[in-house]
Amino acid sequence: VQAYASGTALGDCGYINSLSVSFKPFSDANFTIAPHLDFGMVRNQDGGDSTSLSGIGVNLQYFNSGFFVKLGLQKALGNKPENADEKVVLLKFGYQYA
Repeated sequence: VQAYASGTALGDCGYINSLSVSFKPFSDANFTIAPHLDFGMVRNQDGGDSTSLSGIGVNLQYFNSGFFVKLGLQKALGNKPENADEKVVLLKFGYQYA
């Protein structure tokens, strides 16, 4: 779930579901907007507690000549574990080889 840091919920088995739509607001630009909704659950097979996480957010992405910049804005929903942040901002940039 993108709204949580890796390792927020630990367990032996689980799943994640994500619903996302990506669109270009400008037809001639290399810019995309992708809002999303995520839900995940993890549990221990020994009968321990299970943890469910959900979040909502939007990813903004720009590509040009192999270079990219991606900005993700996420917000946790529902009951959050004690060690979880309420909001997450992620900035990634790099080069994608063809």
